[in-house]
Amino acid sequence: MSFPATPDNRLFVLARQGQRQPSALVAIALTSVTLIVAVIGGQMASRVAIGLMLPKAEYAATPLADGVRDLLTFTLGFVPIYLCVWAWVALWSKRSFRTLGFERQRPLARVVGGGTVAFSMMSAVAIGLALLPDTAFARGQLFTVGLAALVGGLLTLLGTLVQSSGEEVLFRGWLLPAIGARYRPWMGVAVSSVLFGLAHGLNPNATWLGLLNLSLFGTFLALYALAEGGLWGACAWHTLWNWTDNTLLGLPDSGGPSRAGLLMSMHPGRWDVLTGGAFGPDGGLIETVVLLIGIGVIAWRKRPSREQAEPTLEAASR
Repeated sequence: MSFPATPDNRLFVLARQGQRQPSALVAIALTSVTLIVAVIGGQMASRVAIGLMLPKAEYAATPLADGVRDLLTFTLGFVPIYLCVWAWVALWSKRSFRTLGFERQRPLARVVGGGTVAFSMMSAVAIGLALLPDTAFARGQLFTVGLAALVGGLLTLLGTLVQSSGEEVLFRGWLLPAIGARYRPWMGVAVSSVLFGLAHGLNPNATWLGLLNLSLFGTFLALYALAEGGLWGACAWHTLWNWTDNTLLGLPDSGGPSRAGLLMSMHPGRWDVLTGGAFGPDGGLIETVVLLIGIGVIAWRKRPSREQAEPTLEAASR
């Protein structure tokens, strides 16, 4: 068996290609500043754009308008993350943006694998919620609204791709290897995961269990990226996890409001410690169990016989 967080991991090798390596304090400070810029600047820009494109009240509650709103909010809110990280690695570290984990080795296979693993894990969470005695269900918008709901859901998927991948670029593409390459691999995993959890501390309805789960979420994705040696699969996993949770099943996402789901709308009952309550599955013990199992599978999976250079998780998606 083999733990993927080793000094010769591909992500750490890529990080060492930079001419200068930031200290842990600088790396944490840059991550925090980038988040603040994204939250303030990005949200202001998205509100202006939404006001210009969706000015009429009668459009406010349609599935298509929801999709446009999500696309604008996520894209304008998270593009600053890409720009900040790109500026740092290009101008200060003197290395390519691709060295954050976007090399060209089989990206499509890794995207498909990451999305499949995410859908499987979120399905396990949904089954756990469905087995609770007071969980209620409603028909999804795909069956009540039709094509407009599907188009809106796909627009939300595009926005979720930008948002989720932006978080992966910042936390797993940059912060994780920046610290792990200079200090210890486990330090990169721990710092990036804990900071990822704390970054959601101001979300509505946040709980201590929710922040713990999001730190476990970060740990899982850190190990996933290290095991793959890149970010393609991690970006796909994060995107499909969020989209399945909130858009497909209508569950609250890290404190964000629940919505009418595309496939169905799930309404868990009073078991908040299991379901996460208003914070969504991210705040419940059902998700804790699923994430711990996922971490265990990646952390102790058998290493291929060939010496690891940039391992993949394709087997996990079969």
